Amino acid sequence: MRDRLGIYIHIPFCKHKCPYCDFFSGNADENAFDNYVIELKDKIKYWSEKAKRDVATVYFGGGTPSVLPTECIAKLVNALKQYGFWQQPCEATIEINPGTADLAKLQTLRSLGFDRISFGVQSLHDNELQAIGRIHNAQQALEALALARKAGFARISADLIYGLPLQTMASLRDTLERLADTGIEHISVYGLIVEEGTPLASLVDKGRITLPDDDTAADMYELVQSFLRERGFERYEISNYAKNGQYSRHNTVYWQYHPYMAFGAAACGFDGQRRRTGLSTVKEYIGQLQSFGGDDLRTSALYNVEELSCAELLEEFMFMGLRRSEGASLAEARERFDVDVLQRFASELAPLFEQKLIAYDASTQRLRLTERGMEVGNQIFEVFVIT
Repeated sequence: MRDRLGIYIHIPFCKHKCPYCDFFSGNADENAFDNYVIELKDKIKYWSEKAKRDVATVYFGGGTPSVLPTECIAKLVNALKQYGFWQQPCEATIEINPGTADLAKLQTLRSLGFDRISFGVQSLHDNELQAIGRIHNAQQALEALALARKAGFARISADLIYGLPLQTMASLRDTLERLADTGIEHISVYGLIVEEGTPLASLVDKGRITLPDDDTAADMYELVQSFLRERGFERYEISNYAKNGQYSRHNTVYWQYHPYMAFGAAACGFDGQRRRTGLSTVKEYIGQLQSFGGDDLRTSALYNVEELSCAELLEEFMFMGLRRSEGASLAEARERFDVDVLQRFASELAPLFEQKLIAYDASTQRLRLTERGMEVGNQIFEVFVIT
């Protein structure tokens, strides 16, 4: 098995599931916390005997990892250290909902070794936060950012969403200004997507929630780009902006299409050839782990395994690479997949070059999206889908 560069731990619990979210998570069940942590530790031990480890990053995501008691988080961190998956990673991140943060918890997380923290701020206007079901308010979000700094975190990130119900150009600018004024050096910004099957989709369909129209959402996108550029943030990926090179190193593992391991219910890992996705509910995950011993049957019982063809691997490599501002390395594509991308997709790429949606740097052999191209990235990615 190839060395893993990233470790992802999925904590599928939330105090309240946001109506726009289609990630796997459920309401916090304190009775399940201990059993889930026990089984995660067992899983970490099992894979420590199977995999080589050259770990660069660790990431606790969710759900809301911070709903776990700190003693549960400590048990997981200690298991990762004990079994060789936490070898002084160059970055260890944990996601936090501002409504679950206090100084004592943040200080404990820092003492455990987390050196980067990511807050789901989303907005700094209470009416917008209420409209999307967040459990925190704007003041709590700002206080959480300050407390993280007090707890010793130098690397702090915040997520924002534009296109929210009740959001205006003025309120979005105000959120951006107040967030930038905190001094944090990393911001992730996403346009609200109404995912099919979510409560938000139902509310929109029934007319109970109105979203900004397409023109306003496009103006909001432009505001985000111009504002963050003026405030010194570099756009290094379609949705991510950083000052002073403070990129998310863990997410860069994904965008470079390098292998990563994932632990937890519905967690998805990639070994360079195949994708493994854990069973989709906490009950299934715990139940299956308790049913099987330490043999290879456990692997097939706990995962849905997807074998990827060379064409699919190339497709995903290009998708992920083009998300980055520096683009996808065509030299690496040739080395890994024995494909000359410019030649193989010449007819599909020609109109994109003409429309200045993509650009190629011969000196670095990188194909990248232009600023205009990033606005229609999903359409460009379809070029590389081979059916």
